[in-house]
Amino acid sequence: MPLPQIPPRIRWAVDLMDVQPNDNILEIGCGPGHGAELICQRLQTGKLFAIDRSESGVDRTKRRCQQYVDSGRLTVRQIDLATLRVPVKRLTKVFAFNVNLFWVREARDEIALLHERLLPGGALYLFYEATQPELVPAILKKASDSLTQAGFRVSVVEQKAPPVVGLVAKRWPPRRGRSALMVVEQVSTGSTTDVSKPGEGRGNLNPEDPPPRGSRAG
Repeated sequence: MPLPQIPPRIRWAVDLMDVQPNDNILEIGCGPGHGAELICQRLQTGKLFAIDRSESGVDRTKRRCQQYVDSGRLTVRQIDLATLRVPVKRLTKVFAFNVNLFWVREARDEIALLHERLLPGGALYLFYEATQPELVPAILKKASDSLTQAGFRVSVVEQKAPPVVGLVAKRWPPRRGRSALMVVEQVSTGSTTDVSKPGEGRGNLNPEDPPPRGSRAG
């Protein structure tokens, strides 16, 4: 039986993540293995560690990506993020698509674990299919608040077709006098909007801070 085609929304998300050949990446919720396949195609010396809470998700990812499992480029485990032990020293990127953990409840321990495991300059990429627009504001606010409280610097990316929103949370060394900044990147239109509210101490957009790949100057 032929494998299902990879949805355009997953291709867009992985393209935006800009996987490098030597990246060490964690995927949370690997499901059918679409993201894992695209990521592994871009890796050479790097590794992907993919996890899912369900046995079926793990089995489907292994079947789809068997060649990468056999080569050692991909490790797949049935495990919960809260009990994760990553088999690499430090991660350069973390990828998740439609994982509700980060906005439906407080995930302080899980987010702290990711912040500790990511290298400075590394990033957590959270993407959500935006087919229910009424949920998008709650997703972005709750997830971004949790991430900034943990020390991440958060940007929001958006793709109109297919409809996807994402949070790019970068781990930076602490900067004296600087606090978390939230920026909206309108990828489809190329505009960038600073949505920090006056009086909240979030600061102004710093031209030294590069936007996520895929955005363009307005």
